[in-house]
Amino acid sequence: MKGPSSGAPGEPTGRFSKAWDDYADRSCPSAGQWPGDEWGDERLWAAWFDRLFEPFGVRQWRRAIEIGQGAGKYTEKVLVAGDSNVLALDVSEKLRVLCERRLKSHVASGRLRIHGIDERDPDAIARAWRDAGWEGDVDAIYSIDALVHLTVTQVVALMLSGTEVLRVGGWFIGTFADGTSALGLNKLIFDMDRVVRGGSDPATACFHWCSPDLIRSLARHLGYEVAVCDLDPEHRRDGHFVLRFADRKQAAIAMSFRNRGTIRTST
Repeated sequence: MKGPSSGAPGEPTGRFSKAWDDYADRSCPSAGQWPGDEWGDERLWAAWFDRLFEPFGVRQWRRAIEIGQGAGKYTEKVLVAGDSNVLALDVSEKLRVLCERRLKSHVASGRLRIHGIDERDPDAIARAWRDAGWEGDVDAIYSIDALVHLTVTQVVALMLSGTEVLRVGGWFIGTFADGTSALGLNKLIFDMDRVVRGGSDPATACFHWCSPDLIRSLARHLGYEVAVCDLDPEHRRDGHFVLRFADRKQAAIAMSFRNRGTIRTST
């Protein structure tokens, strides 16, 4: 198993990993806080956890995978809620080190493993799962405040990779940049000049916009059933989704067509 500071061996640093390493270096959190804690507050974090995790069995999970854990805010919530083991995946070496420092007792107990992934790997979740030596199906994959920075294609790659490791009935939970919400549209336009001038470089922390309808359609093509896919009722800018992995046959069809440009639905 690779350590928390590891990434893809022999690979040059990618744009996302560099951008988030730079963010970790620049961040100056208040005493008792960590990088990323400036996004929202305890009330919002608790509301999201109550909505996206509690109704979907977080206290009974045995294995969960987190995408883009950052300094580990939601990682800690999942670990404290039950007895699950968590595999946390991030492109940023410096954020992985911060998460290890923040949650060192969980790392020491073996319940938390922190793993580097390559942002250019279209099978990142399944590869990390295999590299970590995990056996058995995963109860949940989750990603909070990370997918907003990814293109729809990158999000779909993660969703499809997730079908290789989730048990049937397992959950894929995430937040996304909802370009159909009023606050989302305002942010899109407010950020527009900066993002375009920066060439949509991850260093600009730009959002890549999506919609609930598109997430629903993509999820069904990949073998998921949609439990939640809507506008966050608390913050009212980003979208929320909770997807139940239901159809290995449909996921296999999607996987077989990933390089052919066509996805057929099962009959």
